[in-house]
Parts: sequence; C-alpha cells; structure tokens
Amino acid sequence: MEILGKLFGSRERVRILRLFRLNPLRVLDKEAVARRSKISEREVKKELSILADINFIKSKTKVAEDDIEKNSSSREG
Repeated sequence: MEILGKLFGSRERVRILRLFRLNPLRVLDKEAVARRSKISEREVKKELSILADINFIKSKTKVAEDDIEKNSSSREG
C-alpha cells in the first residue's frame, strides 16, 4: 500500500478510495468513513474535500441539489 500512497498522495487517501470502491452505492458520512478506514476525522475531512474537488465523490448536499434540479426540470418538460 505504500506504493499506492505515493502514487495517490497519501495512505489515507488510498484507504478512503478503497472504501468507496468496495461500497459504491453506500452513502457514508465523515464519521463512518473515519471509523471504517481507521483514519482520524480531521484527516478524513481533508481527504474528502480533495476527492470532492476532483468530482470523485459528491457531498450529500450536492446530491440533494442535483435531485432538486432533476425534479424541477422534469416538471417543466
């Protein structure tokens, strides 16, 4: 995993990427990500921010906004 950590920037990011890869449909909050990947919440917050910036993950708020946009556009059409 050390090589992947160097490739992806950090061991923590690799753990989080693996967690999401193995659970593609599961919605996880920061606390669950920290607990399941055995990483501090502070580090998880930093890594999730990076992953959200590159659109690898969406925040729950962003998902809700997308659903609202889809619903309003389907009503118009």
